[in-house]
Amino acid sequence: MQARIERSRLLKLLNCHSLVGSQLEMHSEPYQERQGDFNYRSKRVALQNEAVVIPGFPDLSLDLSLVFPA
Repeated sequence: MQARIERSRLLKLLNCHSLVGSQLEMHSEPYQERQGDFNYRSKRVALQNEAVVIPGFPDLSLDLSLVFPA
């Protein structure tokens, strides 16, 4: 199943905080440190040649080679 999703909406769905080079970094499990700063307990990196499942849409995946063309 393919669907067109606006890039900014997709990044919010993936809880993406960083597009570094040709990889996608997705962060989860937010927490607040004693000093009041926020951070994330988990970080997942998906490489250019991988696909990621879109949270909340188990039948949809994003082929990162389309996002990060060679």
